[in-house]
Amino acid sequence: TELSEIVDEVDAADLLEVAIDAREAAQSTSAEQSPDAADTCAAHEACGFEAALVAHLPISEAPVEILMQVLRKFTDETRQMALLVQISRELLGGAGVILNDEAVAAALQLVEPFKFSKADDARAAYSKALASISGATKTIREIEPIEAIADAFGPNAEWRHLWGTCLKHQEGVEQGAGRSTRYRYRVCPFESITQDGSTLLGNFTRWETGPQGEGSSDALGMVMMMFEGGDACDGTPRRATLRFECGEEDKIIEIKEPAVCQYHGRATSPAACSGAALRQKYDEIASMAAEAGVEFEISESVRELFAA
Repeated sequence: TELSEIVDEVDAADLLEVAIDAREAAQSTSAEQSPDAADTCAAHEACGFEAALVAHLPISEAPVEILMQVLRKFTDETRQMALLVQISRELLGGAGVILNDEAVAAALQLVEPFKFSKADDARAAYSKALASISGATKTIREIEPIEAIADAFGPNAEWRHLWGTCLKHQEGVEQGAGRSTRYRYRVCPFESITQDGSTLLGNFTRWETGPQGEGSSDALGMVMMMFEGGDACDGTPRRATLRFECGEEDKIIEIKEPAVCQYHGRATSPAACSGAALRQKYDEIASMAAEAGVEFEISESVRELFAA
């Protein structure tokens, strides 16, 4: 590294002389003072010979990047930002650079970490604010696609629960001679339909009102999802429809291909149940209960739905 190259240029004899002087000073100090003396100095601590060692280093010739490495190392080990001002002045003074202590302190605090309680509190508050902003940004990214199709969820958000869910279905197709092929479908309402994990049959574009009187949600006026812009097939994009009927659960009933690259699917969902559909289901259950000799009575809440 550049720092190593600078050190290599230093005369080893000069450094050895300073090191010997430091060692002798340490031994002399230890002999003159008691072992418990507070200012007893170990040789590796340089015993005041740091300036002599630094004098042999061509610091003024070191690139700014190298000096910054030295300052960062000092900061990481000591966490004493205030001393960096003095060190900077001593290191650069020989190069004829006049430093303003306050200006240097302010600059160093901008580029290096420093340890003061108020500064730590400020950094903690800043980090917390950044986390809040990041969280809010993530929430916005999640909400934006929902807001874009919010109107498609129905007047009372009846279909909102289907957003973000995907339904799987397998469909067998007879190929003749006793052979059949099974296709796997992944249906994600308000998003897309895919076949066998890779073929895109279409992306959700809109609702369309389908035929009434077959368990469809005539009260809501939305019974069929349209999916368009799928992978190309015979030069045209694939497309699909998904028709919802009243049912106790969200489930794909079937997916057929009545025409080349055009797919029609049927599904059930409680969201597709209108008052008329509920009445029809009730009549069917009541008829079955009567035939079996079982007493059957609806709850008050269901009566209110019938009256709606």
